[in-house]
Amino acid sequence: MIVYDHEEQAIHDAFSQITVDASGLTAKVKNRLNKKTRPSAPRQICRSVTVAAVMSMVLIVTVAAAALGGFDGFIEKFNPTYGDIVEPVEISCEDQGIRMEVIGAQKYDNMVVIYYSLQDISGENRLTETTNFHNGLNLKINMKEATTDGPEVGASYSYKNDVLYFDKETNTIYYELVIDVSTGDIFEPLTIGSAAVYFDTASYENEPSDVSLVNVENPDTVAIEGESISSMSGSNLSDELENSIKKALEFGCYADAPYGGDDMWISNIGIVDGKLHVQIGRVFNQEFGSNIPALSLMSVDGGSIGYDYSYTMICDKKNQSINLHEDDFNNAVYFYTEYVFSVDENSLQDYTLCFTGNVYSGIVGNWKVSAYLSDTSSQIFVWTDVAVNDISFEHIRLSPLGLQAKGVRWDTFNLDEVTVSVETAEGIVTLNASEGYNHQTGSYSLNCPADEPIDIASVTAIIVNGIRIPIE
Repeated sequence: MIVYDHEEQAIHDAFSQITVDASGLTAKVKNRLNKKTRPSAPRQICRSVTVAAVMSMVLIVTVAAAALGGFDGFIEKFNPTYGDIVEPVEISCEDQGIRMEVIGAQKYDNMVVIYYSLQDISGENRLTETTNFHNGLNLKINMKEATTDGPEVGASYSYKNDVLYFDKETNTIYYELVIDVSTGDIFEPLTIGSAAVYFDTASYENEPSDVSLVNVENPDTVAIEGESISSMSGSNLSDELENSIKKALEFGCYADAPYGGDDMWISNIGIVDGKLHVQIGRVFNQEFGSNIPALSLMSVDGGSIGYDYSYTMICDKKNQSINLHEDDFNNAVYFYTEYVFSVDENSLQDYTLCFTGNVYSGIVGNWKVSAYLSDTSSQIFVWTDVAVNDISFEHIRLSPLGLQAKGVRWDTFNLDEVTVSVETAEGIVTLNASEGYNHQTGSYSLNCPADEPIDIASVTAIIVNGIRIPIE
């Protein structure tokens, strides 16, 4: 599935996704460097856009596919080899001025291929070549039931979402989506959608801030407890160091960040115990905007100093830190990350504080399409309890989309040593294998997608590590 960068994934796992309002995406904020005092009250964040309380979603007659000659015209233009294994759907829905249309799809057991489009029908042309559902793809899957060997296992799947074409004139983007469900069963009807569409990502590298590091003062600090501190990916914060931290810079509003608008700001800067501390504030639990930046100090000759470590705190609307192990985060409002640099405080005038990170724009809504698809069981071969040398496969499935295998992971597993091909009446089709591992069950899955649809009627055998397994 699609994966967040290290900072975002850590936030998502620890506190649920940290996001921000994207209305200020391109705004360049004014600096407050001439202010000699810092406000004691929390920074006030104003949202220029609110999500409507009532959303209407209507299934409508297809439009995007019709512009290309319907399903047949679409397939002929983008992927004619899939014309025989995908059937037309041509159902769409709308929300927030974005139309999602499923043009065609087909399901082969627990593997699905879907052709769909997104179009901005508001006239604002918000979609770009990089528009996607990001981590917001929703597929209706039935979880595996509980067994005597352990608890219920949550459904899991992986997917590959490729952009086929972006039509700037109509602000429409077309995709090919292939989904492989490794744990769980796909419900009928096939139901797919999303609660968020990501329009674009603006990336910044070593973006300089206007804040002056000359005559940085000894700042006010606040006492914090270990239960209020979190280490994120890339924070370089060891357990021993985390337990030693007893204070942080006072939360406030020292200056504006060089990008991101009102969703991110420089909360405080100062020298603590001989080291430079820089604290960045962000809004907690918004949908889009800046991710946690990486900070550095850039010298006049182009040299760079990275931070030694960083630590993160979540605060309520009164800027009181929250116990990360006990709180449910219902009162969380602000998110602070403090970076610590080892640098001579007498030479700070030679450095510029720089930011590296991303800003995401998008919209929240409800897009969902459901469709019943025809039975494809006659185009699927299944083997159970197959042994290939020291590899035991509990289940092997071959469909026009490729081969998938599942089993209990073996200690000597080496992906480079596994080769998979399909023997057909026309010749041998070699497949590329990729492996996944389920930590809940200790099982593995082997996914071998086909570059071109496999003619199931011509298949005579599969070959795994040189061992021929015939069709029976």
